[in-house]
Amino acid sequence: MTADARPTNTGPTNPVPSNPAPDAVGTSALKAPRASGKGWLVAALVVACLAVVGLTALTSYLWTVHEQYVAQNQELRDAARELGTDVAATRAALEEVQADLDETTAQLDVAKDTINGLANSEAQAGDDRLALIDVADGLQQCAEARQDLIDHLNESSRWTPESLAASERSITRYCDGVEDAYDEVVNG
Repeated sequence: MTADARPTNTGPTNPVPSNPAPDAVGTSALKAPRASGKGWLVAALVVACLAVVGLTALTSYLWTVHEQYVAQNQELRDAARELGTDVAATRAALEEVQADLDETTAQLDVAKDTINGLANSEAQAGDDRLALIDVADGLQQCAEARQDLIDHLNESSRWTPESLAASERSITRYCDGVEDAYDEVVNG
């Protein structure tokens, strides 16, 4: 047979030999048919299911965190509202206390002025009392001096007219001074 000669086969062509030869491990040369795209589809479905489960878990977690945040936010708002109410009440109480303090301070100032006025009046009354005592003493001395002058005039023979006139002028000046002091004390 030559290289150009080909065997002719008149029967149907069978790619699988009728007696397959055992391979090295002793299995037949036939292999299982290869799966078409079903394996990838199953893998994609598994991945998609895992993704859905993961997204569901993440969504659930985020929803729980959101609810906790909303609850905490509401608690904080309630606490802030309560603190605001407390601050407003404290400010109102402070304003009331400040008004009371201002009124008490004004009353204290009036009381101080009254006490000072009374103390000054008391001091003035004490001064006026002493001045009146001095004036009364002066009027007493004036009356005694005039009585002496009257006694001297009754015994004018014993005295010179010039000494009697000088004594009368002296007594009159003294008594006029006592009367001026009395007017000053009485009229202020």
